[in-house]
Amino acid sequence: MATFFKYCLEFITAFWHNFALMAPSLLFGFFMAGVFSVFLSPDFVKRHVGKKGIVSIIKAALLGVPLPLCSCGVLPVALSLRKQGMSKGSAAGFLISTPQTGVDSIVVTWSLLGWIFALFRAVAAFFAGLFGGVMVERLGEPDTVTEDDHPVPECCESGDCSDARAEPCCDNDDCESHKKNLPFRKKIVKIFHYGFIVLLGDIATALVIGIILAAIIGMVIPDGFFERYIGSGIWTMLVMLAFGIPLYVCATASTPIALALVLKGVSPGAALVFLMSGPATNAASVSAIWKILGKRSTVIYLLSIAVTALASGYLLDFIYVEAFNGGQMRQIHQHSKHLAVWQHLSAVILAMLLVYNYLKKYLIIKPEAGTDVTGDTGVTKFKVAGMTCSHCRDAVIESIREIPEIISVDLDLNTGNCIITYPPEVEIDQESLAKQVEKAGYKAVF
Repeated sequence: MATFFKYCLEFITAFWHNFALMAPSLLFGFFMAGVFSVFLSPDFVKRHVGKKGIVSIIKAALLGVPLPLCSCGVLPVALSLRKQGMSKGSAAGFLISTPQTGVDSIVVTWSLLGWIFALFRAVAAFFAGLFGGVMVERLGEPDTVTEDDHPVPECCESGDCSDARAEPCCDNDDCESHKKNLPFRKKIVKIFHYGFIVLLGDIATALVIGIILAAIIGMVIPDGFFERYIGSGIWTMLVMLAFGIPLYVCATASTPIALALVLKGVSPGAALVFLMSGPATNAASVSAIWKILGKRSTVIYLLSIAVTALASGYLLDFIYVEAFNGGQMRQIHQHSKHLAVWQHLSAVILAMLLVYNYLKKYLIIKPEAGTDVTGDTGVTKFKVAGMTCSHCRDAVIESIREIPEIISVDLDLNTGNCIITYPPEVEIDQESLAKQVEKAGYKAVF
């Protein structure tokens, strides 16, 4: 029993150490993610990503680097872009670069692994997206979707948009056209709401699991394990690649795992291979990417990630060994051992935010949406399966609203319960609803 309590105490100590080490950077990163959500949102990307060709792929890969979207959150955005005429090459570049990094994960990487690693990670994500996008465009299936087939109308001045894909001229602060004219106070509120409620709520579970895994790695794996039993160079990188591709982990949550691996003897390049392959792919998202890009393009997409991850890993190891003689890695080892009071205080604040998000998500019971609907409207209730984040929910709502007769869509992310309303004289059949939900990449259950 004494041994059990000893290991529990050791685990709690390791967990809190990693948590406090990340907390200040996470808080700043979530704030910056909120800034990007207001001034560089996915809607901004939709309007500026361009058409087919290398310029469009460069823009898509470049815009994807700072956006705080994980491998599941990027899927509905990419699907929406494809429906609006984005080429397969640009979509592939966006799908590869976006989940590998984000302003939040870059800040955390800088804090935990140093500025060289952080900058290299961002640059590697861009070139991975560029390479993958070019390969998909040149070698993938012929692109049958063009912007001319799906012209996106501008915001209608009358406020009565006949095309569901047009941006409505609404009074809602979430409308993209209204974000620019928001008072400063409301912009600050939206920044904090997105960063510390929406984004933190989306990745809270993955983040906690990542820190738990980092603590377990620190406890269970002995120092020098990888050097003694696996070796260095290509073998360690292949192990990291095999470990990262099927794993579901976001860019921010994977960073403490990478730090724990580095402290156990994994080279910086091998850690980068994990950081590039893990967030960019997972077994659950491959089927959705298959629908967005096609069979051959998906294979090219996965191979591109593997090739660029291994190449980037080799280059990063070369930089550390040849240019810095491993000095930067010694700083990482020393830096990870000491915590300041402000780091503990930041950890307390972050823990309170996590608790709030969990209470809000799982324990606070809200009245069922749509229960106040009167008899003047038709109502259909069903469930949507497969959603994992707020971006998934938004994609489903946007797709359902493409049915012109729909008055309102109320969709709960946690339960999957969806309630739609429409005029009583109109019939909305289940097949049409199921088709729209599937169009967004999810499944309707009636």
